[in-house]
Formats: sequence, C-alpha cells, structure tokens
Amino acid sequence: MRGLLGFLCLFGVAMLLTPVVALAPAKAQSEETIVGYIPENFTIDGWRLRCRGAQTVLVPDFGHFGAAVPGTILLDPDRLADLPASVQIFIFGHECAHQFVGANEPAADCLSAMVGRREGWLDRTGLEEVCRFIRPFRATSVHPSGPERCRIIRSCFAEVRLLDRETVGRSTIR
Repeated sequence: MRGLLGFLCLFGVAMLLTPVVALAPAKAQSEETIVGYIPENFTIDGWRLRCRGAQTVLVPDFGHFGAAVPGTILLDPDRLADLPASVQIFIFGHECAHQFVGANEPAADCLSAMVGRREGWLDRTGLEEVCRFIRPFRATSVHPSGPERCRIIRSCFAEVRLLDRETVGRSTIR
C-alpha cells in the first residue's frame, strides 16, 4: 500500500510538470511504465467533467477505477468503459470530492452524491446503479463496505439541500 501511495504522490507532482506523463512506480518492483494523458475536454454522457483546482489524467491499465492526489484525478478509462454513465460520473465526482475533503472516503461519497443530485447528473435511477456497483465491495482499511457506502450515499442524496455551492466551488461538474 505504501508503494502505491508513494507512487500516487509522485505521479501528482509529475502531473504539474508535464502534460503527458511516463514514469516508473516509486518502488522499482516492476519494469512497467505507467503512461497517462490529459484530455482537452473530458466528457461522459454529454457532461463536461472538470474539478476546480485539479487536473484530470486518464491512465489506461491503471488497475483502479480512479484515485486522487492533491491537484490530480487519475481515472482508468478501460475500467470505466463498461460501467453505466451515472457510475462513471459518480467515480469522477468521488475523486474530485477528495480535493475538498481529503482522504475521508465516506465524505467523498457523500459530496459526490450531493453534487450529483444538485447538478442533475445523478437521479434516483443513477443512484440505484451506483449502489448496485458499490454493494459487492468489501470493507478495506480506508473504505467502508459496499452496503455501508450505499447507505451513506443514499442519505447524502436525500440531504442535498444541505450542500453549499460556495463550499465546494461553483460546480465540480459542468
């Protein structure tokens, strides 16, 4: 786990320095190189996705749906490709939310659900798709179990009126 976190931090710094990235993992346990690219206009299902203060980097074969380091959102387009659009956008929103709530996973889920409902890209059907996607996941050292995450997401979706746009910026997804 430390190797991945170290790599993600290094990757985030590298993103600030170059528009196209090719670098080796922080711990040289493999000869593989990870290559990422920054899309000019990143859209999913007609929604232009931007996160205030963060660069979006698509990393084919990254091995994770998404990750976030300060100033950078990493997404694996190959892993996202077969998911419903609502789930893809929720994942982007979750990773964007980390820019505002730090490493707090439940808070990132909550903020993504609240922003999604407020902005209209997450409706009740999409909420069900997100829960169907998340439900099988087991708890990890940083994420609650899928059923617990779904409970949190549903609760936040219902409490969207508490979202203050000024707190999260003028809109994380435009």
